[in-house]
Amino acid sequence: MISLTHITEEELRRFYFLEGKISGRDKEINMLNGVQQDYVASRIHDFIIWNDIPNKSKHELYIKENLPNMEIKYDTIKKEQEQELIKKKQENDMKKKIIHDLFREPKNVRKIVLQRFSISEDEYYNETARTREHARKLIFEQKQQQIEIEGKKANQICAGIARKYKLNNL
Repeated sequence: MISLTHITEEELRRFYFLEGKISGRDKEINMLNGVQQDYVASRIHDFIIWNDIPNKSKHELYIKENLPNMEIKYDTIKKEQEQELIKKKQENDMKKKIIHDLFREPKNVRKIVLQRFSISEDEYYNETARTREHARKLIFEQKQQQIEIEGKKANQICAGIARKYKLNNL
């Protein structure tokens, strides 16, 4: 890479990475000589081929000065996103609890409660279907375990009878 007077390559990469993340353009893909370039690579390429040296130096200084502010802004955005994910998870967990509480209620009562808590009937039916499927799997596993236990017990009894009566073919 062309040596930079005011900024390191790592700072330049970090700046364009943060710029892309903050602006939401990080998903953009540009073509360079028939090869797809991600946002950071294409922005660095544009920076390298930029021929206006005085403005390039000003831009280097701008990047150097604004990189710490962008780091702070990016951290703030990440924290907000994490808080939003936590909030959505809590809302989904609460919806699941409400749905489970309504499972045995009459249909009319269930509809009113679902409307008041902004839960669609599709969400209700999907969650109850998952719950029923999970219950079926648990019951199936318990039955399989019980069959294994009964089989072992039957084998022990057969072995005991064979020893008692000196039966060799069992």
